[in-house]
Amino acid sequence: MKKVYLHIGIHKTGSSSIQQSLFDAKDKIVEQGFFYFCQDFDGVDRPLPQKWIDLKGFNSPTIKDEVKFNQLLKKVQQDKIIISIEALAWFYTQEAVESVARALKGFDVDVITYIRRQDKQMVSYHQEGSKGKNKPSTAYYGAAICPFDIKNSEYLNYYQRSMVWAEAFGKQNIKVRIFEPEKLVKKDVVADFCNLVGLSGVNSVRVNESLGFEATKVGQLINLSNLNDDNLVKKIRENLSSEGKLLPSKSAAENFYKQFIISNQKLNNEFEIAQGGLFKDDFDDYPEQGNNTWDELTANKAITSIFNGIKEAQKTKDSEYVNKLRDEAISLEKEDLTMAYYLMKRAYTLRPHGPVIKRKLTEYKDKLNIVG
Repeated sequence: MKKVYLHIGIHKTGSSSIQQSLFDAKDKIVEQGFFYFCQDFDGVDRPLPQKWIDLKGFNSPTIKDEVKFNQLLKKVQQDKIIISIEALAWFYTQEAVESVARALKGFDVDVITYIRRQDKQMVSYHQEGSKGKNKPSTAYYGAAICPFDIKNSEYLNYYQRSMVWAEAFGKQNIKVRIFEPEKLVKKDVVADFCNLVGLSGVNSVRVNESLGFEATKVGQLINLSNLNDDNLVKKIRENLSSEGKLLPSKSAAENFYKQFIISNQKLNNEFEIAQGGLFKDDFDDYPEQGNNTWDELTANKAITSIFNGIKEAQKTKDSEYVNKLRDEAISLEKEDLTMAYYLMKRAYTLRPHGPVIKRKLTEYKDKLNIVG
């Protein structure tokens, strides 16, 4: 029976780095008897083939086409298949996980999940949600300003979710790893994952780094706005600073984490993950007072960044406008040379150093006997 290593996240535990590293090395790992499954639902190869997942508003997520998914896997020649889709972290009910089990019927499956302390998980995932309106993390948080303002805690109950997966695939096949540098092989999640499945020679790639205070705060505001100009949004985001971190207070983090201590202990007892507890009880990374609100300095810096983004977006629009004038003039030069001349003249006033515009304007003047 062929082996499937199913990596299910969770989010913000280096999943993107694992996926990109394996995708880059997909031809190389074949020599070791491994196959990285990257064919998406639409037939396109991607580091993260997440179109297979239908979240259905988080209520009852499923694999879109279980039969098709299963058939594609059965066509793989290698005996060891790696699948990495962190959207599977949203599968924490029996109904949802059974969809995965049906899609993997006929395979020996190891389920691999990385976890981090719940308060840190939420701070990082909150930052992720600020990157765009269409991210699941944005839908999960809605308009929440604080990372700990969540709709439900099922996502963070690592014991409960692991037991659901264990019921479907067997307790012995659930591999839980702690996403803390000192607990990872070579302090690197890619190296740790490869060591776990028995792969070697895969270069580690770092992607999807977290955002800073300003980028997170303004990103949240953009998500809540009605801005539908993609270029404008893109330019604003590009100009935002990623310095510092948006963090709640130390006491808020400690209080938030308390609700998961018992379930974490049950998880560790059940799966024997780490000696002395899963996570360090160190909250010194948090400030005494939360910094998740604006002050005059941070607000003024953010406004400057927004204005810079707006100016860059306008430059892009101006450039596109000049290109349209130039191209329209060229398209009209045989039918209406006079109109072509006036269009090109307007383009020249906006871009006097454009080589094509200068050459064409001179050509039109000569043909129309225009002096000066």
